[in-house]
Amino acid sequence: MRLMTRLIYLAFRKAHKAFLRDTRDPKAATERLWEDIWDEVGGSKHWLENKPCASPELADFPLSVYNDYKDTIAESYRTGESLLARSKIIYWGQSSGTTTKIPKVYPVTARYRKQMEAVGQAHTYTFLTEFPDYFFGKALFFVANRLEQTEDDKYERAYMSNYGIRQMPKFLFNYSSVLPRSIYMTTEDDFHEWGGLYAVAGEIEYTTMILPGIFHGFWSRILSEVESYWPYLEGKKSLPEHLPPLKCSASRLKHLREVFSRDEFTMKDVWPTLHTVFSWRSGISQFQEDALRKVLGNVPVYNLPYCATEGYFCVPLKGDSLGGAVHPGANILEFLPVEKEPVSSNLVSVWDLEEGEKYELVITTTMGMIRYRMFDIVKCTGFFNASPIIEFVCKAAHVARLNQSNVYETNLAEAIRRSDFSLDRKWVFGPNDQGNQLCLYVRRPEGIGPEWDDSAEVKQLFNAAIGVDRVLSELNDSYGEERRLKLLFEPQVKSLPHDHVVWTKDDMLTTKPRLLLSVAPHLAT
Repeated sequence: MRLMTRLIYLAFRKAHKAFLRDTRDPKAATERLWEDIWDEVGGSKHWLENKPCASPELADFPLSVYNDYKDTIAESYRTGESLLARSKIIYWGQSSGTTTKIPKVYPVTARYRKQMEAVGQAHTYTFLTEFPDYFFGKALFFVANRLEQTEDDKYERAYMSNYGIRQMPKFLFNYSSVLPRSIYMTTEDDFHEWGGLYAVAGEIEYTTMILPGIFHGFWSRILSEVESYWPYLEGKKSLPEHLPPLKCSASRLKHLREVFSRDEFTMKDVWPTLHTVFSWRSGISQFQEDALRKVLGNVPVYNLPYCATEGYFCVPLKGDSLGGAVHPGANILEFLPVEKEPVSSNLVSVWDLEEGEKYELVITTTMGMIRYRMFDIVKCTGFFNASPIIEFVCKAAHVARLNQSNVYETNLAEAIRRSDFSLDRKWVFGPNDQGNQLCLYVRRPEGIGPEWDDSAEVKQLFNAAIGVDRVLSELNDSYGEERRLKLLFEPQVKSLPHDHVVWTKDDMLTTKPRLLLSVAPHLAT
């Protein structure tokens, strides 16, 4: 495997050199890339009907959102014909639905895959420079499971992470993964029911996931189900026929018995060989990371690239960094200052960003979406050569406007961390109906009415909310000033029914829990 690592390293060196070249002159890289993109998408059915002029430049296009392409995508999905670009569709990428709570599908072409790979390969090269032994030992990969296809589906449909792992050469997967390949080929049921069992039976050297909360949730399921694992681990009970046999050595079984008999133990105790966790660490991920570290043990957590179904956007320069350098030769990225009106004239080019400022990300790719609003808020934290280093902050939908102050989810996460706020019950912060007060909304116990608001428990929650408010006033100058001037009022605790839409929506997206609503709950529909 050392030879394999070396071959990968050498194979991606060209991509890394291209990344370095483009970061030195992002304007030239962007101009060159626009010619490639328009050559790919300009002759498509969609853009033949919708282009602003005969030979358009990027500046001729307005901002766009998913609804601008929805009908074209629906027709493409129905017919199997590529209508946004010239290249053939190889599969459909599905989003998590973080912004709208409704998953969106995107036509992924071979040309678009190459565009994504330009970032992925440059990152892999820098990654292997820092972690040359990454491919040694067993890994626990967390990916979204393959979706069930309908009879009308013309192509395979999957989340990007799942597609990527299924493209891994079988011999490399079998060598690297602690979970059998069949676990990733089915619906989520097999992963949730049997993934923990296979993970406990094996040794794990490293694990990779999008969000730290995914690993934490996986660990919680293991703890709740471990008693049911023993008959399988001891060979007294067989797994379903569609799953491969479980292998657990006598020494491993003895170790597990000893660890799980303790009153307290960590993930590192269960898997002594675990040496690295790879995950997103910026934005709301930091809050989840804190919770994970409490059960993880002495294991470092390193950063993964900022990416989405719509693309890979930057190259992390070091494992312990929170952001990454924009690759201007792989994606055309433009930036909308968060306080500016969302019109194309307010867009800022990649080479004109200001360090410390926040922007909404706007992308143009060979997928066929031009000046497409991601509704992601990013922050410029510095520069690598002439290319900015950006860090994900939060979704634009996860910003609350309180009077004249913007409260970002990251502000709130840091205030929660510093105030030692701790609640087991499902909760979320958000504005009141008038937008002049930050409220702590709590899920009311099932079968209990509004009278619960007068309980002793709610009074304790109020004290916790006051602690968060105090720290938030220190972190957010505008919020703090408006609180001092009494333009914003003291927080309140308000309960919502067990089946309120805020909770049901969040239940559908458990890997990305929200800390902050952008509007009062009765508007969050």
